[in-house]
Amino acid sequence: MRTTLQDQITDAAEQRQREHRQDHFEWMLAHAHLITHAVTLTLDPKKIDAYTAAFNRSLTRNHPEMIERYKDSVKLFANILDRSLFGNMNQRKGSPFLFVPVIEGLNNGKVPHFHCSVGIPENRFDVFEQKVLDAWHRVPFSGFAVKVVPYRDEGWLNYSTKGCKFPNRESIDWLNVRIPRSPDLITTKS
Repeated sequence: MRTTLQDQITDAAEQRQREHRQDHFEWMLAHAHLITHAVTLTLDPKKIDAYTAAFNRSLTRNHPEMIERYKDSVKLFANILDRSLFGNMNQRKGSPFLFVPVIEGLNNGKVPHFHCSVGIPENRFDVFEQKVLDAWHRVPFSGFAVKVVPYRDEGWLNYSTKGCKFPNRESIDWLNVRIPRSPDLITTKS
């Protein structure tokens, strides 16, 4: 069967995208035994638009500068949540906090949001959802749509990595990933 050069280029690009996504999925799957909760944090488009208007800038919601601001917000969120759940444990012996944020919704007309895979010890489960809500509402660009559910299976990892397609635009926010020094600090699943 003959194919055109365009077909070959398209097929090669699609193959690279599949491989890139699979690499991210496998990395997250390697940490799945530490994940206890799936969290979705939605940014507020009104706050984003107000921020850009305040500086008379015509930045789109998916402009690289705005993406950096979103990542700053999720970093602040993770710091607040870690401190709220574990106090100064991070400075003393290392926090048992697993946090893997994946940004999504960067296409035009979409609302940016983060899918976060989180791991915490079982003795914090009862306060976790309220701590997430309290921490999220303290950061810039925080929206009202927050969803916290127990992690069930790798379907969440598949869902949260669906946007990991392009090597030149990372979806996993690697600078804000936190992996506990001792995975034994988190309740592990068998």
